[in-house]
Amino acid sequence: FALSLFLITIKPLRRSTVIAGGLIAGLSALSRPNIALIPVFVIIALLIVRRTIGPKKALIYSALFTISVMVAISPATIHNLIVSGNFIPITTHGGVNFYIGNNEFATGAFHAPPGFPASPLEVVGNVSEEIAERETGKELTPQEVSDFYFKKGLDFIKTRPINALKLTLKKLMLAINHYELSLNINLYFYRFNSILRYLPLMTYGIILPLGLVGLILGVREDRMSIMLIAYFLAGFLTLIPFIINAKYRLIFTPPLLVSAGLTLYKLSDFIRNKRYLTTCIVVSILVGLFILSNITILGLKPGINFDKCHFMVARYLFDNGNYKMAKNEAKKALRFNPDHDMAWFIYGLCKIKENKLTDAETAFRNAIASNPKNYKARYNLGVLLMQRKRYDEAEEQLIQAVTIEPAYIQAKLTLADLYLKMVNVDKAEEILLGLESKQLKRPEIRYRLGTIRFSRGDINGAIEYLNMADDYPDAHRLLSRCYLALGEIKNAIIEFEKERSRYPDNPLLGELAKEIEEAQ
Repeated sequence: FALSLFLITIKPLRRSTVIAGGLIAGLSALSRPNIALIPVFVIIALLIVRRTIGPKKALIYSALFTISVMVAISPATIHNLIVSGNFIPITTHGGVNFYIGNNEFATGAFHAPPGFPASPLEVVGNVSEEIAERETGKELTPQEVSDFYFKKGLDFIKTRPINALKLTLKKLMLAINHYELSLNINLYFYRFNSILRYLPLMTYGIILPLGLVGLILGVREDRMSIMLIAYFLAGFLTLIPFIINAKYRLIFTPPLLVSAGLTLYKLSDFIRNKRYLTTCIVVSILVGLFILSNITILGLKPGINFDKCHFMVARYLFDNGNYKMAKNEAKKALRFNPDHDMAWFIYGLCKIKENKLTDAETAFRNAIASNPKNYKARYNLGVLLMQRKRYDEAEEQLIQAVTIEPAYIQAKLTLADLYLKMVNVDKAEEILLGLESKQLKRPEIRYRLGTIRFSRGDINGAIEYLNMADDYPDAHRLLSRCYLALGEIKNAIIEFEKERSRYPDNPLLGELAKEIEEAQ
């Protein structure tokens, strides 16, 4: 984006630099789709300076820049059309991001709406699609999911215009505020733990006042400097409808940096030429903007939420198999906040890896005490209790997990497995058949239904489900037993060989081999 800005402001303006600037702006839009609207702002800027470069050139450059942006984006558009069959210029995440920024629970920054997971990555993943399909009662294409959330966001604006206006003003304040908002990484946490904090680097709270003043001074100096304003507004105004975030603000930082340098140069020039009144006016404006940019709003200040930071590090370490360091980071998070339920959750998982099940149980119970709606802690506690053969307690926790999060399929499957262990086949089958039709096609569910049919003596029903289990572990072994029950020795041997070739470590194969030998 900065390179595109550099090319489009080279003097004299040429077709080659306009085309190159458009191509690079289009490539930038692939990572930040709101930049795709940059041609609108560039066209307006070129029309404003048409007397400087000539009306004909202004129109030609506008067309060239727009076409160049479209050409850069087109490979992604063609790919999306081939894969999905829908016209999707760049991405279908715009709808859900718009809804996150425009709903009754929105804060201006990232804040997951009720029913959504807390992680930004999970929000724009399959979860948002599942929620949209559940609310509409039908399967949706990615574009239809995006349209669904766009409509929800627009409905909020239409039905609650005052709240929407207040939210927009809050976003504007966050966009110009010095505080570096983050999605899932607290930048101040990492700055605190980095030697880079000792470098005399300019912060956003200094760059913004200098940059805004420089944008105005630049236009007075050179009409073509209006292109800096165009690029700034392209990043700034297209961000406001969504959510404010430090990395999203980087888009419009390059024009601010350029104009900030101009402000410092002009100030030195005013002083050198003894234009003290002008100097006082500019300094007064800078001081006012500095105060506006550096006031503390919404309680945001460096040093908050370090418990969440240690938790994020703990989760990353755990996901990458470094359980000892993950446990230590979880303990640090708990020192900052003893009621951090997810830190207790990660700590419990680490204790399971150490095979300290009593400590793990205590950690999961602490997580639930801190947040009774932590369905992941309840699920893992249920699994732990199930392993320790405390079936009644396990049932209670798994039922709670499913009640809190009905879309948590793994909890339902584990609850069904628990009922099978408790020889309550009817309840297990009720849970499995209560799943949505799309979920019933999953091989692990078909395998379980086949197991239930087999336990009831419905051999043909078991075979029907197991044949659709897509090589799920143990499915071919159970199929072999079904064929043995029907006296079809040849088919039993075929299924036995399939299981042995795919899962040679299945401990039940030895017993099955003896049964086949006896049947022969």
